[in-house]
Amino acid sequence: MSNDRPTVSIGMPVFNGANYIEEAIQSILNQTYSDFELIISDNASTDAAGEICQAYVKQDSRIHYCLNEKNLGAAKNFNRVFKLARGKYFKWAAHDDVIAPDFLEKCIAVLERDSSLVLSYPKARIIDENGKPLQDYDLQLKTNSPNPSKRFGELLRGHECFEIFGLTPVSALKLTPLIGNYGHGDGVLLARLALQGRFHEIPEYLLFPRRHPQSSYIIELYEQEWLNLDPKVVVINLGTNDTRPDWFALNLGRIIVMSLRAGIQPILLLEPNSLENKTNFLFSRHELMRVVGESRGVPVIDMHSYLRDKYDEGFLWWDFVHLADFGQDLFAEKLYNELEQILL
Repeated sequence: MSNDRPTVSIGMPVFNGANYIEEAIQSILNQTYSDFELIISDNASTDAAGEICQAYVKQDSRIHYCLNEKNLGAAKNFNRVFKLARGKYFKWAAHDDVIAPDFLEKCIAVLERDSSLVLSYPKARIIDENGKPLQDYDLQLKTNSPNPSKRFGELLRGHECFEIFGLTPVSALKLTPLIGNYGHGDGVLLARLALQGRFHEIPEYLLFPRRHPQSSYIIELYEQEWLNLDPKVVVINLGTNDTRPDWFALNLGRIIVMSLRAGIQPILLLEPNSLENKTNFLFSRHELMRVVGESRGVPVIDMHSYLRDKYDEGFLWWDFVHLADFGQDLFAEKLYNELEQILL
């Protein structure tokens, strides 16, 4: 690496990302703001990702490629690219996402104007494997509040954590343990940052996260890290990252197979939902989880029907279970009893 320190460091962890990494790298090289370095950490890929990266290294001196001798796990590889960074600001980049040409220019302008900010990020438009828009992600988080508890509370809401791909002062990230070696580690990091200072959302769609059947982060995290905990049972709750039912079923099946091969008992949990509507997202995923569970002989705990039958159909899941002690006690008692019956 050159001794000249760039203003921005971009870290791109990759594992078997040959299908999309070229497009991701090219979107970074197309930035209108050019004072950056791109650090790629290859987590022992077995496809052509490494060859693609090394070809780009020969073309542009701002790109640095590192190959791990063995797979470190997703979180450790994400943290590795940060530890190699030399810039004043840092951004994580997914190997299958793309960014608009003015992403860096607009994010850095915000941080340079206001040193009290700890994160600058744009709005996100989710794309499919062919780059076609799937949906605009328009959740508004009040993380620009001057109140730390308000910012922290906002990040306890269900959200996709796309903010993690924004631009952050390196000094702020150094005050954290980075991404934890567990599920939703990126969300925990965002909460830690929110306690330090305010976030700023740029009201333009400059980030394009990709959804595709081979999305590897969650599967890699599960396979390389969760299984290393050597659990006897894994309770699989509903995830919202897969926007297409076929992808959702495919990845759910993969997690079940990995668990069974490792001698771990998988159990599917249908979380409560405040709506009884067959067009509702959670309802349709519940049905898919039932089908997948039955086809593979995996127990399914229907917490939704249990709590719905205890109260009227209009109960609010968030208020009732998350905020009310009685609801939490009821949820915990039911889950314990179900697990006891399954495991005995």
